[in-house]
Order: sequence, then structure tokens, then C-alpha cells
Amino acid sequence: MSGTLSGFSGSALLSHRAQLDAPTRHARLKQHLRALPLAISLASAGLGLLSLPLHAAETAPVGASAPAASVKRAIDHAAYAGWRSIQGTALSRDGQWAAYALVGQESDGELVLRRLSDGQEWRVPRGTAPVFSADGRFVAYAVQPSRAELDKAKKDKKKGEDAPKPGAGWLDLSSGKPESLERVKRFAWAEDGGSHLAFLLEPVKEAAKKDEAAKAKADESDEAADQTAAATSSTSAGKKKDSGSELLLINAATSQRQSLDKEASDFVWARSGQRIAYAVSVKEPSGKPDAAVTAKARAREGVYLLELGAENATPQALLAGAGSYKQLAFDRSGQQLAWLSNRDHLAAQSPKPDDKTEDKKDKAEEPTPFKLFLWRADQKTAQAVASAESAGLPAGWGPSEHGALSFSKDGQRLFLGTAPLPKAEPKDAPEPIKVDLWHWKDPELQSVQKVKADKERQ
Repeated sequence: MSGTLSGFSGSALLSHRAQLDAPTRHARLKQHLRALPLAISLASAGLGLLSLPLHAAETAPVGASAPAASVKRAIDHAAYAGWRSIQGTALSRDGQWAAYALVGQESDGELVLRRLSDGQEWRVPRGTAPVFSADGRFVAYAVQPSRAELDKAKKDKKKGEDAPKPGAGWLDLSSGKPESLERVKRFAWAEDGGSHLAFLLEPVKEAAKKDEAAKAKADESDEAADQTAAATSSTSAGKKKDSGSELLLINAATSQRQSLDKEASDFVWARSGQRIAYAVSVKEPSGKPDAAVTAKARAREGVYLLELGAENATPQALLAGAGSYKQLAFDRSGQQLAWLSNRDHLAAQSPKPDDKTEDKKDKAEEPTPFKLFLWRADQKTAQAVASAESAGLPAGWGPSEHGALSFSKDGQRLFLGTAPLPKAEPKDAPEPIKVDLWHWKDPELQSVQKVKADKERQ
């Protein structure tokens, strides 16, 4: 490849070459080229003509550094608050709407609802855990407390019922109109149902404070309770009972509200949404209440069923009596309902008028095994179908109150968990020694072991 230099005379170049040696000529030539426009023509090898105009004003001096790049702002801790991650994704059954929560690290997040066909969006401040209705017309979600409320509660050292509680809301996807409730423990649509939404609210704050104060006096500390020996834990398992709170049923299409009960502890929908069942747990009074009044109040405890399709329907009791009612489960057709309860054992333990005070106390401390109850749509009341005396169960074993119940798809089989029966604590037994044992080869940290301790004992 050959080239020609233009912009200066050839005689000047020849005179320079004649008078200067090679190194000096090259240095002078460079300075001369920098002072004049330069055009380099590359004409060989079919490359055509390439003209590169270089001007002295645009050329940086030899040894000068390149222009500094734009300086980026350094990331510090204050920037973390604005970072958000996508959580709780959901898709409506008809595929028209997608939902996800943008959760901030140290800031309030929001729930995003997007129609996939045209990109239409609705946004709900602090919304999380979206759940679409079966017909895809509505979406329900949890509403988290604001970051300011959480920070203030942390600063004021508020715990338990004094700490901010999440709420819940629902939104009409056609209009984007949201509605909400405060202090919601749980909410759910029926899997294949219509527009009815059930909310189990948190207990009333004043009542919850009294309960916490009573528990604080009975227990030395939460940490000590976590460290209690397994024998003590299994003995007291039957005596612990969660007090109920209000169960609210709302029709999202009409905004009609119905309070089913003020002391519900759990609920479950039938798959079709035509039935809803719930358990009632009466709050145990503090102090020394009248025994007759307490017995009358606890007699209302039980499992109740509401038929939504019937006109002027009222809840009907499927099984009632003092006790705990847990693990409610419908079969796929909604024609069968199962649950666990210790009602029969508590009824057998109930003191009689001629019983002595010591005997009453001893009976109250006995553990309470649970039975499995089953209700069918063609029956008015439920029947006990499995207990510690049932054939096929190992000796000393019975239905576990902690095991979830489930039906087979055809409804012909019912699956349950079993566990050794709780044993009574020996009389005059010394108080269990509470210690923490940890070895450096343990697969989990001691703090994690404490959290899992109660679950593993079950």
C-alpha cells in the first residue's frame, strides 16, 4: 500500500532530509505535521481515498491525558432504601391480569396489577400477597404497615399486640377502586367460588392486652417457654387455646358485609364457595369468674356451617361443646367436612358437684387427646370416626392435633397425622432444668434450633 502526503512542499521536505540526520528529521517532521492540516490518501489495494482532516486546535499536546469520564455518584447506605424486589407474583385464572409486589428494602412498597392485553395498570400502596378471585374480576391482598409506623414502633419498643398489624384489601379490576380493612389476620376466596371474601380479623386490642398480661404472669418469659422440656410441652399442648376474633364475610361485587361470629378461631371454604365452615373459640376469662357463666360461654364453642346459596341462611352447629376445634378440611365436592377436637375428653374431665377441689385441679392438668370428627351433607351432626381406641393405631397413639387433614380426590379416603398420646406430668415432679446445649458440629445455630423446637416436638 502506498500513500502521498499533501499540505507542504516536497522541496521543503527534501531540504530537511539533506540537512538533518534521521532522528532529528523525524522529530521536526512531527512538529510540522501537528501545525498544519494533514490529509492522508490511501489509494492502493482498492481502498479508495480516505481523508482525515486534523487541526492543530483539535489535537491534544503530546503527553496530555484523555478527557475525564463523567463521575458516577458513589452508592451509600441511603441508596438501599430505594431498592425494591419483586415478590408474590400471581396470574389470574383467565390469564388477563398479572400481579406482583414491589417490596422495598427500607421503604414502602406497592402492589402492581397489570392487564396483559394493553398494559393497563393499577397500583396499591404497601400491597403484598395478591390472590385473584376465581372469576378474575377481583383481587385481594395484604396491606403492610408503613415504614414510618414500623420504625416508630421499634423505637418505642412496642411488641406483640402493641406492634403495627397488617391489614387487607380488595380491588375491582374493572374500575380500579380499592377497599381495605385494618388488623386482618387471614383472608381467603373460595377456590372455585364467586365474589365472597372471608376475613378473620385480629383480636380487639384491649382484650388482647389483657390476655398478654395474664400470660406474662403465668409464664416467666417467652425464652423460658421455648426452652421448656419436651415432656412439659406435650403436657400443656392440649391446654393452650387461641381465643377467637371476628369473622367477616364480604361480597366484593355488592360490598355487602356479614359478621359471622365475634369469636371465630379458624375457617375454611368449600371448593365451590357455596359453604363456609368455621370454628368458635371463646376467650378464657381472667381472674376468678363464675363457673356457671364460664361453662355457659364455652358451651358455644364448636364447628359451624353456613350455606351461602340458601335464602336467609344462618350458621348451624355441626358439633358444639367446650373444647378446641382444629384442622378443618372440606373434600373436593364440599359434601364432607372433617376436623379434630378434644371436646369429648374435656366433657369427661368436667368436675362433678361432689368432686373435691384437689381432684378438680388434678383433672384440669391432665392432657387432652383429640378425636377425628366427620360430617356429611346428609347428616345434621358430625360423628367421631377415629381416636386412640380405633383399630389399626399403635398402642398409645392417637390423632395428632398438629397434623393437617386432607381428602382423596374421590372423597373416599381421609388422611390424618398420628402421634403418641400426651402424657400427664408426674405429681410433685421437680421443675425441669432449662439449659441450652450447643455443639460446634451442630448443623444449625442455636437460635434456629429454638425457633424450630416447638414444631419438632409436635
